[in-house]
Parts: sequence; C-alpha cells; structure tokens
Amino acid sequence: MPEDELSPRAHRSRVALLEAAVTILESDDRAPEITITDIVALAGVSRPTFYKNFDNIPALVREAALRRLTVAFDAIPDAALGENWPDFARGVFHGVLTELVCHSRFYLGALDLAETPISNDFVTFLSEHLLDRSPIGPVIRRRRGKDTPQQRADFLAAGTVWHVRAWLRSPRATEDAIDAFVDEIAALLLSASGATDDEIARAGLGG
Repeated sequence: MPEDELSPRAHRSRVALLEAAVTILESDDRAPEITITDIVALAGVSRPTFYKNFDNIPALVREAALRRLTVAFDAIPDAALGENWPDFARGVFHGVLTELVCHSRFYLGALDLAETPISNDFVTFLSEHLLDRSPIGPVIRRRRGKDTPQQRADFLAAGTVWHVRAWLRSPRATEDAIDAFVDEIAALLLSASGATDDEIARAGLGG
C-alpha cells in the first residue's frame, strides 16, 4: 500500500521502524548482524507489523537511505547550482558528500546490507541531475551514437557512484577532504562527458 494511503497509526509504525533502523546503524558497527528483533524492539512495534511494511531488513534500510538521500538532494537550492559546471558540481556534490561523511556509519552500514539497490537509487538521482539540470546536460544530449542520452547519463552517474562509494570506505573520507574530492569528481565527469574544448569555452563549463 502506498505510504500516503496508510492510516495514521500504520504511518507512525512505519516511521518508527525507519527511525529505529537509522538509530541502530548510526550507533552500531555490526550492520550484518542486526536482526528484526533488534529493530522492532527499538521501534516499539510487533514483528507482524514489521512484515506488513517491509519484506526484510535490506528493504527497510534501503527506504531509510533513500529518504535521507532525497532530503540531501532536495536541500540543494537552485541558486547554489550556478550556471557553470564547477558551480553546479560544488553545489550538488558538496551537499551530498557532506551528508554521506557526517553520517558515514549509517550509510556504510546501509551499503553493507543493501549495497546494490541503494547504489542504484543514487545512480537514478544523479543521472537525472546530470541530464536535466546540469550544464553538461546539453553536451550529453548532443553527442551522436547508438546510445541514448539517458544511457550516457546513467553510465556517468554509475561511475561516479562507484568512485564515491570507494572514497567513503577509505580513510580519505573526511569533512576537510570534501572540497578536493568534489573538484576531482567534477574534472572526471567533465572529461568523461566528451565535451570539446570549444564547448567548454562557449558554455562556460570550465568555470
């Protein structure tokens, strides 16, 4: 049942389960060992209530991570994106990477439990932003070939997510290192987009 069709009581139970998952993952390094018993005890709901809302723990964790990523993306104001590629990259990636680093225990635990679906959600978010909202979107759309603009955007987003995921798991992932990593991602994406020197100059992609 869609969440907006839930009764107030059912909605409170679902939110309690999601909040319990977040709390446990942020305070415990044993993500693969977390049980439904742990979650329902903290949420204050029954085991049958869990199964009314989620098939398993990875499904619960995926929704919790998706909600947090959605909030992080939605919190980026359009004014922060700027009109050139460096400003856009800093606006998007700085906000998202700050969220990931500040809550790294939660996200790393979530990835341990549901890495593929969470990564796919992140790819979908990023692909949409690259194709429809970023200064390199027109470059992605103009390139000729058998592949579609959407496939190109998905490919770029997937590579970025892999790079971010590896960085988040490394000792490099600190708040002080975010700006440098944002510049690294921006340069890699611009290069991989296939933008020519002329397009970079005309569209202000280089800043």
